[in-house]
Amino acid sequence: MQKLIQLILVFLLTLPLALAIEGNDTTEGDVIRYKTGYITINATDGDIKTQSFGSYFSTLVRRTDVLGWVTNLKYNFFKPNTPDLHLPENNSYRNFTSITFDWSNATDPEYFTPNYLFEIWNDSSATNINMVNYTLVETTNTTATTETIVGEGTFYWRVAANDSEYNSTFSNLRTLTIDQTLPANFNLTSPADETSSTDTTPVLEWDSSTDTNLDNYSIEISTFADFSTLTTTENSNTNSFSSWSSPLDGDTYYWRVRAADKANNQKLSNTTFTYTVEASESATIPSGASGPSTSGGGAKPFTLNIIAPEGITIYQDDVVQIPLLVTNPSSIQLRGISLAVSSDAPEIIPTLSTTRISSLLQKSQQEILLTVNTANAPIGTYGITINASITNPKFNDQFKLFANLLEKETAGTAITIEQIDFAKQLFNGNPECLDLSEYITEAELAAQAGFGAKALSLANNAVEVCNKLLEQKKVFGSITTQATLFNRVKTTVTSRTFLLIAPQILGLLVLLGVIFHFIRKKKKNL
Repeated sequence: MQKLIQLILVFLLTLPLALAIEGNDTTEGDVIRYKTGYITINATDGDIKTQSFGSYFSTLVRRTDVLGWVTNLKYNFFKPNTPDLHLPENNSYRNFTSITFDWSNATDPEYFTPNYLFEIWNDSSATNINMVNYTLVETTNTTATTETIVGEGTFYWRVAANDSEYNSTFSNLRTLTIDQTLPANFNLTSPADETSSTDTTPVLEWDSSTDTNLDNYSIEISTFADFSTLTTTENSNTNSFSSWSSPLDGDTYYWRVRAADKANNQKLSNTTFTYTVEASESATIPSGASGPSTSGGGAKPFTLNIIAPEGITIYQDDVVQIPLLVTNPSSIQLRGISLAVSSDAPEIIPTLSTTRISSLLQKSQQEILLTVNTANAPIGTYGITINASITNPKFNDQFKLFANLLEKETAGTAITIEQIDFAKQLFNGNPECLDLSEYITEAELAAQAGFGAKALSLANNAVEVCNKLLEQKKVFGSITTQATLFNRVKTTVTSRTFLLIAPQILGLLVLLGVIFHFIRKKKKNL
């Protein structure tokens, strides 16, 4: 009976360990979990038996070539997945040699962390190695390396992912070209430099630039000689261009061409040309005509005008200042305006407040001051000539002014003050003339200093220039008409005697009219 009880106890203790273990763990594949303890697992064919007790694990292998227990078994049979290359992209071009190569990390089926082998080859068949790096450790998400390539040419690179047992997977080869050579020199050809035309979409041509990897040409257009601001940039794959994104406006343009290769090496054309788009309507300038300005004559697409008083009055042994307005009535901007003034008599010494105007926008003006020193010149009429030289567009103009030199005289204070007040009203009513206000201030100072004739001359000149400016802009108003009429009356009436007898003359005219009316009426009654 005692032996029976012992057998039952042994059976009960060994029964759980003798049960077969079957099934799969769905979370981690073909893995079977069991609690720590002694367990024996037999393969169905009886060739492999695995035992585990605590942290000890061993496998019994019964093969014709292997027989015995194997402990601390390692396994690594699968290659990592292929690395996904990022940069540089395939068939890339670079004009520098220090290149950063980047790729996504590879994954390993057995959860090992791979390291990487990086290679650059001189040929697509990967037989002539350029450089290799065996020591690239994986970093988070992506792995990268920066390598310096020696020389120019086309190179081929790839990456291999390796596990701890040197199972490797190579990426495809990618092509990278290093090109540090600039495109060859070339020249602009057409239109010729300093061409003027009404064509707003001209055909531009230049010599071809030779380069193995030439990509395209960029045409740069600017109204500034230093190209500090570009008006437009156009592109062409050949050595000519005509497909403008928008027509050019009337102006003078600088243009040049930039050749670029696939590695972004760039070369500017050896020359820069100018091209002027002429206005569609030409301004006719009368040659030799008196008035606000005169120039060389003929029809021109652009011109320069100087507005000045029609008749300048100067006095002996005096210095007179005359306001002038330099205007650009053209539809294009004028650049590099040089001015020079001279007289036809050495005793008359004219000077300008400025002899250089860098630029003058279309339909705009700039005020300058003409100073005339009469010194000891005799009484008479003198000619003053202003020569203008314009750089862009390139042309010359000439303006002739005439000045009447008179003896010094004392102008009536009332007339002077009246004309100065009238000039103020004229300027306040016409903002276009406000730039001339400083000459009215000078007239007031001259009047206060007792130089009545000079004050009156300054006021008259300012008023006349204002009138001519308004006339040119066709904005004459009633006050301008009054100014013109006033100047004419003032030229005719030079003494205050006329102002005293004017009412008597008017009364006499009225009386004569009444007498004439009664005489005609009496004749009708007869």
